Amino acid sequence: PNLAYSRSSYFSMLMFGTGAFMIRLIQNRCFFELQKNLPGASVRHELRQGLQRQFLKMDEHKASEWPIARCSAMLTYDVDNVVLNSWLSAFEIVRQTIVVLTLLVVVLCNSQKSRGLLVICTASTAFLFIGSFADMRFRQSNMLDLQARKRQSFHAYMAISGLQISQSREINPTYFSELELARNTSYSQAFCSKAEQIYSKHSIHYYYAQLVLTSASHEVALLVRLVVISVIGRAAYEGNVSVEEAIKVIYSMEALANVIKEFVGLWLRLSEGSPSLVGISELLISRESTEVSSTEIGKRMCDWETVSDTV
Repeated sequence: PNLAYSRSSYFSMLMFGTGAFMIRLIQNRCFFELQKNLPGASVRHELRQGLQRQFLKMDEHKASEWPIARCSAMLTYDVDNVVLNSWLSAFEIVRQTIVVLTLLVVVLCNSQKSRGLLVICTASTAFLFIGSFADMRFRQSNMLDLQARKRQSFHAYMAISGLQISQSREINPTYFSELELARNTSYSQAFCSKAEQIYSKHSIHYYYAQLVLTSASHEVALLVRLVVISVIGRAAYEGNVSVEEAIKVIYSMEALANVIKEFVGLWLRLSEGSPSLVGISELLISRESTEVSSTEIGKRMCDWETVSDTV
């Protein structure tokens, strides 16, 4: 009997391992097909063609606010930002939503045998969702403002750099002495360096804000894990639930916490692509842009002390 039981257990283990392998294989194949057929390059092409059409139709007044380098930044930085962080993230949100719903069903099924276990899992899941999304909601306006400032400073830096290069190549060196040319080059380089420093400061500020948000989400998930492990572990130690059930619930809650982290990352990607999406939309529908022009940003950069305090 013991030999028959061992053979049956070994056969069940093999079947379980084979089934898990096949499910993982199908999942990887479906993910490959999704990535292969996901429309990304075509969206970039359409956006760039539409933006190029708008740039060519600009009148003299509006073209002064959009130097060549700033147009290039829009065609590269903003288009890639929208496609990667806004368009493709929408498909990932659908996939992660399905994963969350599946994990919720698994958690409820694993904890339905014990009422106390069901209450603990439900409360932990609610706290995990509410804590993470409340933190994101609280920081939403700040994150969007930081990303908008980062984008504007990048546009200004590219516009100033492009204008300086174009002007320097139009200067006839025969009309100026070497000292005047060197002085002009030094001044232009210092001014462009200040613009680059402003962009770097905004980028670092946004990066630190991302770290704070992700750290808060990780701490909430860690707190939920500790509570679930301690409560369910004590229940298993006292014999109220079996060890098998405790392991199932703990593993399900661990997977759910990891998915919440993915949702926080997706939300950060959406907030990063939002200002670029708004800027592209304003240009494509030919409305009056609400963005700060590169000329205005350049004027603000003249007062370096004020800009440094603002950053």
